[in-house]
Amino acid sequence: MIKKGYPATFATNVTIGGSVQAVLIPPSHNLVIYSLAAGGSVSIAHLFIGGVIPGLIFGFCLIALCLYMSYRLGYPRDEPVTLRQAAKTALVRSGVWAPW
Repeated sequence: MIKKGYPATFATNVTIGGSVQAVLIPPSHNLVIYSLAAGGSVSIAHLFIGGVIPGLIFGFCLIALCLYMSYRLGYPRDEPVTLRQAAKTALVRSGVWAPW
């Protein structure tokens, strides 16, 4: 992000904020550890369901904040990504097809 022209503080804060989201979005190993530490009295399925909504809200808020700050402060823009490019990146580069 710094090489693309974003300030170092913005790049650092977006990276730190996005890394926290992994604790909420299932499957989160922290939820499994919490359930086991509670003696199995807390359902892992309920913990997963309870983590999805706050995780999605957090993600949308992070996206909205990044868009707002980018437009307000005039951060650099890249060319738009087509739906086909996004699908190709998500399916091929992320390793979705690795098990097959």
